[in-house]
Amino acid sequence: MREASRELLPEEVLWRKKSPYPKTHNPRYLAIVSKRLRAVLEDPSAPIHDLVRREAMEELLTADNAQPWYGQLMTTPQTIAYMLQLDHWLKTYKVRLV
Repeated sequence: MREASRELLPEEVLWRKKSPYPKTHNPRYLAIVSKRLRAVLEDPSAPIHDLVRREAMEELLTADNAQPWYGQLMTTPQTIAYMLQLDHWLKTYKVRLV
């Protein structure tokens, strides 16, 4: 990827060290994103309600396992964060489903 981007990016960006943050396996990260998603679920005007069933999000928040059925790349904390990002994107760009 770096070689493919060689002519597009400055050297300091191209060769910078990878940053492993946020540490999504940290229990504190799960607590933070879960709290934020609960707030979104309590907001009846949150646009995510038009796309995802509330029961499914509640199930995600109460899941015992940190690795859902759909794979290793996106664990429960990452999925919750994704839902928050999706809601934010829908709100920011005023996306309406018809």
